[in-house]
Amino acid sequence: MIHVDLSNNLVGLAFDKAVYVHYGEYRVSKDLYTTHLILAVMEYQKFVKEYDPEICAAIFLHDALERMLEIEKLREELQSLPESSDTIEALAKLPVFSLEEIETLFGPNVAFIVNALTIYPGESKDDIAWKLFQASYTHYGVLFAKAADVGSNMKSIGCLPEQRRLNCAIRVAAQYATWLPFWTKRVPEDLRERFVCFWETNINLAKNEIDQVELPDAQEQFQKAIHAAEEDLKQKQRDFPEFFSN
Repeated sequence: MIHVDLSNNLVGLAFDKAVYVHYGEYRVSKDLYTTHLILAVMEYQKFVKEYDPEICAAIFLHDALERMLEIEKLREELQSLPESSDTIEALAKLPVFSLEEIETLFGPNVAFIVNALTIYPGESKDDIAWKLFQASYTHYGVLFAKAADVGSNMKSIGCLPEQRRLNCAIRVAAQYATWLPFWTKRVPEDLRERFVCFWETNINLAKNEIDQVELPDAQEQFQKAIHAAEEDLKQKQRDFPEFFSN
């Protein structure tokens, strides 16, 4: 049975910090947000022989910075209210966590992976594949961590509204599938077979979701997304040939 091994100090601390950052947060599925993180780590451990503690730690923390962006907005809203014992108490309960703290506690590799997986204001989910490809030149762990995130998301995708469910599945089966051959080249050779198996499992699950979505133009949207992903990849190859030379 696959389980999350928290005996490693780095992994155990990352889990503790994830619980702290995401305390009281729930997903659309009504599950605690930390359930998603635990499942993601389990997905990663399932597909590798020996897990990398730094990658495990980054998976636990991969949504922490986006959560902090949400918390900062809430903090600003509370600070704009008339000061009272309630607002002071509410502000005191808000978690505080940063990229700098991640680097201090977990080291530069974990901080790099978490930062690469974070979607900051102004960034688009449509650019994730390219962002991950660039980041993989520094640390291939970003690609395993994203696979773990997607694998966990596939477990609860059925609870999403139809169009959102379709959008998520298409992103995996069109955009990520198009980039997979290029991502694979950034992974150490001894890990490539398991890496490809990991992603192909996610992609097949996503294709199955597309087939099950009850929207009349689902397949049309999927084919358009494949074409768009292929054209975007070709454009990136023209604009940034240095990334595709080996």
